[in-house]
Amino acid sequence: MSHRILVLLLYYNRPILVRDSLKSVVAAGQKHANWEMAFIDDGSPIPGEPIVREILTPEELEHVRFIRSDEGLASKLSRGGISGRWVTDAMHNSDADLALFLCDDDRLHPDYFSNLNAWFERNPGRNYCYSHLVGFDPVLELPEEGERRRHPLNHVDELFPANRVDASQVCWRLDRIRRERLSLPDNCGKALDKPTFVLLSRLYGRCPFSGFVSQYKADNSGGLMSNSLRDVWNGTASPDVDEHIRRLTLDRCRKIISSHLDNGDLAIAQRVVRRIEQKFPEHPEWHKALVELLNGYRTPFNPSGDLTFGDPQTIAHPLNSGSQ
Repeated sequence: MSHRILVLLLYYNRPILVRDSLKSVVAAGQKHANWEMAFIDDGSPIPGEPIVREILTPEELEHVRFIRSDEGLASKLSRGGISGRWVTDAMHNSDADLALFLCDDDRLHPDYFSNLNAWFERNPGRNYCYSHLVGFDPVLELPEEGERRRHPLNHVDELFPANRVDASQVCWRLDRIRRERLSLPDNCGKALDKPTFVLLSRLYGRCPFSGFVSQYKADNSGGLMSNSLRDVWNGTASPDVDEHIRRLTLDRCRKIISSHLDNGDLAIAQRVVRRIEQKFPEHPEWHKALVELLNGYRTPFNPSGDLTFGDPQTIAHPLNSGSQ
């Protein structure tokens, strides 16, 4: 069976990052073509539909339904949060078998659709599952380069997913939600995933681990949960890449490189140092300190610790390329 998968892409005022979210859906769709997307724009000052039409081909746009709320900030604040009506409508008006969220600052793993299709085929009695995510620094690393680093939102036991995992980590069957006309509340707070996962837990109990990866998540690229609702809807809680660059420190760079060295990923650590040298030429002291970190690295493959930095090939990061 080829399960049809509905992606509930939630967009608010992140015009830079959402481009990579959209490209990741297309990449996952190349391995499992039976998908559709509800692009939900919650009244963003920078509308999302033109960005989708810029990124996707006419054939890919046939998979997309646009949903836009024009509700004002005062109404949202008085009600106490984001309305779940748009997600409810998207689920009820879709004939998909499965559904998952995608936030506008995250990216799906390219195998996620195909893995989900196979998992639900093997587990006909299961109604939802959660998967792992890979965290990466959106300026210093390529998304896949964090795969060997443990993320605090990754687990292996059955769990109640609300407040335990990120939005795209959970995928669920849609049949009962449509059949019983179940809906999300009109006061979902700052995010839609928590009330959705609470609803699913009430229906199905604990959520099992799928055994595979769902998404790449940009760490420290800004987030909603640490900001007030007013900041979120005013757009000031979405710093995108430029703000993340301004907040980077040598200590953050050391931690990223050390995490790769701890996993034995010397080549990745070298590439990150080279990106830092190119991205921050005004900080030559950073580059010197990080080369010293590399040169002091000792492993069974480098027992003498006499590693020299050399000249590894530069790999362009998509956020820093002209593809935007």
